[in-house]
Amino acid sequence: MTLILRTGEMQSRLEQARTDFGALLPETVYFQPSAIRLGEFDDEYILTRQELVYVYLREDIARQCALRRHLPSNSSNSGIMATAIPPWLMDARRLNRVMQERCDQGGLVHYYQGPHTNQFFLAIMPSNCFVRFGTDVINNENYGFYARGGNYTEEGEDDDDEMDDEDETGGAETRDSQTGNLINYPIIALGSCHLSA
Repeated sequence: MTLILRTGEMQSRLEQARTDFGALLPETVYFQPSAIRLGEFDDEYILTRQELVYVYLREDIARQCALRRHLPSNSSNSGIMATAIPPWLMDARRLNRVMQERCDQGGLVHYYQGPHTNQFFLAIMPSNCFVRFGTDVINNENYGFYARGGNYTEEGEDDDDEMDDEDETGGAETRDSQTGNLINYPIIALGSCHLSA
């Protein structure tokens, strides 16, 4: 895991951390210990050749999560929200405003506590349990918003159109994956949004 504290090195250090992470692991990584089958992993995985997304948190929570390799719930509906907006793109106040506006539909309350709630970030790669629920254009670039769990639907889908996966017998497919306030998750980097020059 990489710790980033200086502005000038942030973008290059994050890219290096992403490259190193992908070089050390196979293209598909299963990482959640199964709650049902001891010694095995459940079906949540990440693809290690993808771009980073960021979970913005208070410093104390971000540091504890990085240390323990956990992701917290930063949502009132027990989901986790991440964005492709990188930490060098805007100041904490503007980022906080963007997060409030975009994430209101998911019931996110974390960012309503003020800009101090997003002073640190965890850099991760979204797993197959994340859905892209929205996109914002900032400086003519598209930046996605992603959620794991909670009341989110894939961007462009309606809740009414969402259908459960069914097996051949017509029943709902069982899925072994963890939900809750803390989940095991590969953390690629921890950084501060208030960096020295």
